[in-house]
Amino acid sequence: MKIGVLGIGGVGSLIASNLLKENYEVYCFGSKESNKFLKKNGIAFKSNIYGNSNLFPYFNLSKDQFLDFLFVTVKGNNLIKALATYKKFFNKDTIAITLLNGLGHKEEIQKHFDINLIVGTIGSLEVSLNKNRVAIHKSECKANIELASSDKKMQIHLFHLKKILEQVGISCTIYEDENYVIWTKLIRLSVISIINTLSNSNLGNSFIKEETRILFLPLIEEFCLIGEKLGFNFKPKNIYEKIKTLPDNLTTSMQKDIYLGNDSEIEYIVGAPLKLGKSFGLKLPIMNKCYLEINDFINKNRNEK
Repeated sequence: MKIGVLGIGGVGSLIASNLLKENYEVYCFGSKESNKFLKKNGIAFKSNIYGNSNLFPYFNLSKDQFLDFLFVTVKGNNLIKALATYKKFFNKDTIAITLLNGLGHKEEIQKHFDINLIVGTIGSLEVSLNKNRVAIHKSECKANIELASSDKKMQIHLFHLKKILEQVGISCTIYEDENYVIWTKLIRLSVISIINTLSNSNLGNSFIKEETRILFLPLIEEFCLIGEKLGFNFKPKNIYEKIKTLPDNLTTSMQKDIYLGNDSEIEYIVGAPLKLGKSFGLKLPIMNKCYLEINDFINKNRNEK
């Protein structure tokens, strides 16, 4: 079995390292610089839960060989370019597992590639690369991946994936509804990303500052209104209480990218849900105001460079 991981950041490193420890045939794909570094140094991974490792994946398949599974962990704004770069390694029988933030990724992939898709999310996970490209897993619990597919032919593969992931120490839950899997994470992620970006701080400080603390529940309520239009009965206060239990030092990749001046996933994490909500005739004034305010900041920073 040939398993690929596209995008060797924190999440990709965690998945690849744990698969490699159990002797799976793992192929890793990243930027030219990333591939060059990993070929020389391997994937360095440190975790109190999984232990430390430094293992070497494969990078090229033989001619006429294709991946069985492909975990897609790149950021949304690099998704199509990354898949196009490595499309020679997958075919119509390959199953891609998308572990991206926000909305719209499945539709983008289907527009450009003939590949089977399983939609997934990975739970609140503190794992990132340090300056030496060591993946540091800070969470005090195992990673948890949630999977779903609307394609009935994928059901047997979903349970096969669950078996593989749990064998390597990654919890896995299977659901029937793709939208449910996406939205249960999206609401928490989007709200935290918005508010942490506005406060330019971590989750704990966002709760301490009154001007950002008062935004949590109203924003959650607006996201839940969109969820209602999709047929879900999310409870805003339950989501609010769940967010309050998350680590105070929690930050998001969106806020980091924005303050570093990098391309961010704001259009997937905030813009796409806002557009969907408006298509249902919802007003969503707080979400809209926050979206405009963050984009104003992004444009101002861009103009100052």
